Amino acid sequence: MHYKTKSFSISLKDSTLTFVQPQDPLSLIDNLTPDQARLDKYQPYWVENWPSAETFISFLSLHEFTNSLRVIELGCGLGVLSTILRKLGHSVIATDIALDGCACTAINCKSNCGESSVVCCDMKLLPFKNYVPDLILASDILYEEKMHHLFLSALDHLLTDTNRAWLADPCRRGWDKFKKNIAEQYSLTVLHSEEKANGLRVEIVEIKR
Repeated sequence: MHYKTKSFSISLKDSTLTFVQPQDPLSLIDNLTPDQARLDKYQPYWVENWPSAETFISFLSLHEFTNSLRVIELGCGLGVLSTILRKLGHSVIATDIALDGCACTAINCKSNCGESSVVCCDMKLLPFKNYVPDLILASDILYEEKMHHLFLSALDHLLTDTNRAWLADPCRRGWDKFKKNIAEQYSLTVLHSEEKANGLRVEIVEIKR
């Protein structure tokens, strides 16, 4: 890696998982060229384990899965959720547009699970033509309104009549509008809602055709 890292730990049932992340996220921004700063793939949104992921971790660890699932995570960031799902016995492909984020995810998955499957790609150009996951997972990726359209494009590509998507969001401005719009095309159910100590409310929704 071309940056210094620090680590944090997450307890999962009877084990403790350790993850690395950039020690100084601001330095990643400062080192961007003007051209890079205009491109999404260089934006360091991936450097933090955001509140939605923290809520998702609790939800996933308590959820009673009846079988092992094939999962694609969109916007994997540090790879925390992909790693958690692997530890829970699922087959996971982690994706992100940021190359540094994908590299970090690969390290975190391998160090905790012994293996990883990471694909660096844009959500609107997903390279999965004949692969149908059981679950599409995403957390805290709707940080700008343009991301709504990218996520819908990914759903159009991946969602079938037999699978589902789980999406977590800290109820940013535009979240209610997004849910209203997506409900016009898909079935949407709120699976979980949690008030965080910092005043945020995180919701996890399930989306089906």
